[in-house]
Amino acid sequence: MRRALREVLEAVQRTRAWRAAGRPVRRRVRIVRALDDPAGRWRAVFGDLERDPARTGSLAHAYVAVAGPVALGGVIVAPFEQGLFASALRVRPFARGWGIGCRLARHAGDLGMHRGCSVWLVVAEDNRAALAVWRAAGFRPVPPPSPVDRSGHVTFRFSPQAAAR
Repeated sequence: MRRALREVLEAVQRTRAWRAAGRPVRRRVRIVRALDDPAGRWRAVFGDLERDPARTGSLAHAYVAVAGPVALGGVIVAPFEQGLFASALRVRPFARGWGIGCRLARHAGDLGMHRGCSVWLVVAEDNRAALAVWRAAGFRPVPPPSPVDRSGHVTFRFSPQAAAR
């Protein structure tokens, strides 16, 4: 019985009507720094970072989109020699299509504008959803700042100068 109910619920959650019903959640979404979240909601998005001690430092640069007690997605924006580097944009499956990824990408761009530096990222050419999100947030494809050995990937940049135009 429980299995049947779970299958029905999963089928309903895949429908367009269910995703549309979740859209009002966007108004209540806040973006918080992962380590400043006392509830630890970031674990639902970046829990795999806890298990890898070498990557735990990434949490200092992680931001999570939350609505009440639920984490909807997150992004890591870490400093590097050319400005900021955005990586690991993640949106939980039930929240896809709500604009959470675009809000997180815009937040990454806002961090760059606040610091007066560019935000860079690398996306696989065949990842159409990610390409659309970053483009919608104002990021533009550009040549990489240094030689990058990543064939099949596109480098994006968001700069405060381009946003001011």
